[in-house]
Amino acid sequence: MKLTLKGRNSVAGIAIIASGALGAMVVPAAGQEFPRSGVLLTFDISQRLETDSNLDLDETSPGSSTIATTRFNFGVQTDNGISRLDFGLGLAIRGFDVPTRTDSADFDNPDVRFAYTREGANAVFETRARYIRSDITFIRPLDDPLGDPDIPDLLADLDDLRGGGWREDRFFSTRLELGTSSLIGFTIDATYLDRRYEDVTSPDLFDNLRRSIDTETRFSVSPATDVFLRLGHERLNEFEAIPRKEQTTDLALGVRHEFSDVLRLEAEVGPSWVREEIAGVVARENGIDGSFLLTHDLPTGDVGLSFVSDTDEDGTNSRLSVSRRFELPDGEFLGSIGVARGPHGETEAIGSVDYRQVLSVGTIGVSLDRDITFSDTDGDETLTEAALSYVFPINEVSSFGLGLSTSRLKNLDTGAREERSNIGLTYSYLLDDSWGLNVGYRHRLRDVGMGEAKSDVFFVTFSRHFDGTF
Repeated sequence: MKLTLKGRNSVAGIAIIASGALGAMVVPAAGQEFPRSGVLLTFDISQRLETDSNLDLDETSPGSSTIATTRFNFGVQTDNGISRLDFGLGLAIRGFDVPTRTDSADFDNPDVRFAYTREGANAVFETRARYIRSDITFIRPLDDPLGDPDIPDLLADLDDLRGGGWREDRFFSTRLELGTSSLIGFTIDATYLDRRYEDVTSPDLFDNLRRSIDTETRFSVSPATDVFLRLGHERLNEFEAIPRKEQTTDLALGVRHEFSDVLRLEAEVGPSWVREEIAGVVARENGIDGSFLLTHDLPTGDVGLSFVSDTDEDGTNSRLSVSRRFELPDGEFLGSIGVARGPHGETEAIGSVDYRQVLSVGTIGVSLDRDITFSDTDGDETLTEAALSYVFPINEVSSFGLGLSTSRLKNLDTGAREERSNIGLTYSYLLDDSWGLNVGYRHRLRDVGMGEAKSDVFFVTFSRHFDGTF
């Protein structure tokens, strides 16, 4: 029941190639340890040339696009064992020939990143901030896979990122934990995300603002037991043609207990209040939220039983699942299976499988996931995804990567569906300790029941990494 950022948009049919070598820039390892005391400077530059037969993956392609992108990234890191600071700047310079654009060049992805952590004898402070501005036309081909751990729900509008325009993200988060080694502790988390769109051609993109704060007071009643009181509040503003506001407040009383060295329990329960306002009309939902996680360590991993009940603007949703993790020689297997129940009693099976293994002839990864999003506004949607990746080392300086993925998004209320599939091939070569080369091909397929959309992408990327300390 811990407060999370929530919105109405679900992740719509994401089909991302699982292998990190496919379509992404590979930066050669610097081979340099971070100094315990001092400053580490890094500078990365890459030049990517690509051609895409259907950039927006439309049912009827307007023609092929050719894109040349030069990316610069500069970073500063300091770490003295007590505090760590990370600062970064990024920029992309792009020339292009795109049928749907009248211009032929732009500056894109101005990116400013900041993170600071300080650990004391009885306290921890963390803060992060980021600003990034992106040309919507090039978000998908330039960044593959999409996603940013700094920015929650970055993928929520993926399927609407079509046509032109700009998107700006302003993100800030901070966390302060007091009494880390005391009998009484206090933690406060705050998050801010302001997303704005400018000159967009898609009618489904709109500005939104998210703010949340979460506090927890902990009481250590014994060496094996902590009792905590949590209070959270979140506000969401969506600036559509008909504006929408949502406020969520959670209160929970919980316990963390270690029954033994191998058996642990974390549980909490409490009320939740949701207020939604659309065009001046206010609706309220109240519920009792709760969660528990029981984990048992085994010689080869662990097994877990979890339950989560959460109230949103449509009512209370709940999930019950069993998980198993295996630690394998040179690999790991994670699996879960469960059931999700919506606010009106509807139920669907959910589950996931994630397997990674280092073989004598390469590294293989397999993943499978099925999930559901309940919504009275958009309809209940199931998303099923599967991915396979394989990286084969040819020798010490080169490798070959293969990635396959497919996804199916289905609206259970309307019957509408969207299917996506990707296949990618990449050859990677380290020219020396600092220079890297990637050459690859990616085929994309999208089907929404009214005809298929296909795209063939060929790309080549040169990259260079510099670093130094003082």
